[in-house]
Amino acid sequence: MPSTPDAPTLLAAIARFLAADVLQEVQDPARRFRLRIAAHTLGGIARELAVGSDLARAELAALGAEVPTDSADLPTAVAAARRAMVGRIRDPSTGADELGALRKALLDIEGASAALGQPRFSRDLHIEEPR
Repeated sequence: MPSTPDAPTLLAAIARFLAADVLQEVQDPARRFRLRIAAHTLGGIARELAVGSDLARAELAALGAEVPTDSADLPTAVAAARRAMVGRIRDPSTGADELGALRKALLDIEGASAALGQPRFSRDLHIEEPR
């Protein structure tokens, strides 16, 4: 007997069904637009469910924060690590090397986050150094 697909797999399948099959049957432009948004949102939720906790752990590691063993504690830990990062950035005694490391970590974190919503997002974009 086949096993039941997990939630991310089911959501991704529904998103594909809406975008590929249902969208062709809808003629009203406003409904087509909302249907595209729904399919895109479901796809994003599926990707987040599939890799969300891994991304949170990677963010904590990039920020040098302790990674909790219980996944339920990840959102709180990430929020605390982000607050600490902001404090380090605002602290006038933070050196240029540490600011550079924080900048790199932030670009990596935001790139991974953007890839959830936009799977074709490229982390290879060159971002100019401030003058």
